[in-house]
Amino acid sequence: KKRARFDKFIQKYIHLSGECTSDNIPDNYDVYVVGSDQVWNTSICGGIDDVYWGNFKRENNSLLISYAASSSVANLKLIPKDKLQSFLRNYDYMSTPQIWDSLNDDSIIQEKPYVLYFGARCYAKNPHILRIHAQKIASQMGLSIRTIEFNRMSPIDFVNAFRKASYVVSSSFHGVAFSLIFNKPLNAIVYGDEQDSRYVNLL
Repeated sequence: KKRARFDKFIQKYIHLSGECTSDNIPDNYDVYVVGSDQVWNTSICGGIDDVYWGNFKRENNSLLISYAASSSVANLKLIPKDKLQSFLRNYDYMSTPQIWDSLNDDSIIQEKPYVLYFGARCYAKNPHILRIHAQKIASQMGLSIRTIEFNRMSPIDFVNAFRKASYVVSSSFHGVAFSLIFNKPLNAIVYGDEQDSRYVNLL
């Protein structure tokens, strides 16, 4: 069911070419979009990936756009500063909040105001800390509480969960990012591990 929801989303919003690799990227497109997530993380990509940094053949009048690309500051510091600046100059645009406006399903009934909590990982010392904190905030605000349920959500459901939230509590980079995109009040919970760094850097 989850796969079907994603396939439906892809068919409606994303018109795909054949599969591309670094050896066969078409050089006659008007726009190239690179992303998402940690495509600039050298640890995950096995070093500097030229395609993800826009170092491939294309027409001079084409546009190169970054969609939600990220990495921790500590990881980016492994790349020499002059090289990093050169890579970033390849890009014409970074994605903006306006891109999400086209993914708003108005048929979804507005729920009562709620506090959304979203954690992509569990804190071993206190597995329930995120929910407890969200419940405390919800109680103070007199609101209900809602969580992200990946197995039951389409991409639009996920985006709208943040769009329609009154407040967000998260221990996730994406939770923090979407809260900022939709200008939501936010508590970002840090666990003191490596995965905190991206949203701490962002904030």
